[in-house]
Amino acid sequence: MPFVTGLDSWASTAQVLPGLLALAGLCAAGLLSLRQRAWPLVLALGFFGLSYLIPSNIILPLGTLVGERLMYLPSVGFCVGVAWLGLRLAGRYAALPPPPRLRQLPAALLGVVLLLYGARSAVRNVDWWSAERLYAATTRASPDCHAAHFNYAAVLMRSRDDTERNELALRQLEWAYEIRQDHYPSLVNLALLHRRLGRLEEVARFARQGLEFQPDSKKLRRILASAEAQLRQP
Repeated sequence: MPFVTGLDSWASTAQVLPGLLALAGLCAAGLLSLRQRAWPLVLALGFFGLSYLIPSNIILPLGTLVGERLMYLPSVGFCVGVAWLGLRLAGRYAALPPPPRLRQLPAALLGVVLLLYGARSAVRNVDWWSAERLYAATTRASPDCHAAHFNYAAVLMRSRDDTERNELALRQLEWAYEIRQDHYPSLVNLALLHRRLGRLEEVARFARQGLEFQPDSKKLRRILASAEAQLRQP
């Protein structure tokens, strides 16, 4: 997801809308909880909101991949709120004279929730079998994330002699380059991959572009000098 750096990017970034709606809902729920003096819910919503400020990129863009780990601490507030709501609903349900068939409804609903969360966890765990699987899944889930494509390409580049994997790595780096043209490590890897695939003109192009951002890079100077020397050969 692109960074939100100003009012213009807020207006032009479609992905921001669900977050804004969720933020509005969170604020409304917090105000309603305060009015009704529902202190457990106030604690849950407040803890979630405050702990989520750090990884939310609202205060400071972190530049890190969004992942489950960023929600571990905020999820404590979420779990407290869900538990409190569950107890309130169970208390009201127990005070009513429900038909015998409905007496197991709360337990059935809890079972459905546990089943859904368990299934989602099982599916997600497959992505964690290897770094390659993880970054491939991340590129599918967040195709506009520069870091996901860059990291996926870096993993694929470990197979130096596998042409197919190198071509896939190149496509991922080109995708990352379309998102962000000023990322020095991407330019270095693009030059290295093109050199590995024997495309000297592209090696020189990306090496020169990388030197615009880091003129003192000895690595890119060596890559550029080698490519230009080979291009001059008859």
